Amino acid sequence: MALVSALTLVLAACAGSEDPDPSAPAGSAVPGSASPGAPERDEIRVGPWAVDVVAVDTDATDSVLAASTANRPPRGRYLLATVEATYAGPRKRADAVFDLTWSFTDLDGAVYEEVYALGPNADESTKAAPGETVTVDVSFDVAAGAAEGGTLTVEALGKKAVISRDFPVEG
Repeated sequence: MALVSALTLVLAACAGSEDPDPSAPAGSAVPGSASPGAPERDEIRVGPWAVDVVAVDTDATDSVLAASTANRPPRGRYLLATVEATYAGPRKRADAVFDLTWSFTDLDGAVYEEVYALGPNADESTKAAPGETVTVDVSFDVAAGAAEGGTLTVEALGKKAVISRDFPVEG
């Protein structure tokens, strides 16, 4: 049976985070910290990962195309989510890019799967040992006229624990 959990907050890029509570059940929120004046952050446990969406660029086409000549122009526009993922599993090392899969649902209900496009953090390792945190860029090719807002969803290792983050799309 899939474990489903949802969180809603306005996203903002903010500094600081706490290590995930390994005793927290998968899909549960783990309170985070934020810099003064920034909204409080939340992490969610999904499988052996604690993930936090720390920034969303709703019109990231220029930065994604500049990150690598291998990136192709989008059909619509690139939406880029920057995610911090902390590994708390039993393996010596795990890779957040291979363990986590993402989708974006706009307010009209259109669902967009992540696309392979390198973002500005592509030179950083996405592999983590237990207790380590990595930064991952997740790219979506969304319609140019996508509704103003949406939800990000993550799945880990076949368990559909869901992180739903509603945020305004200003693009």
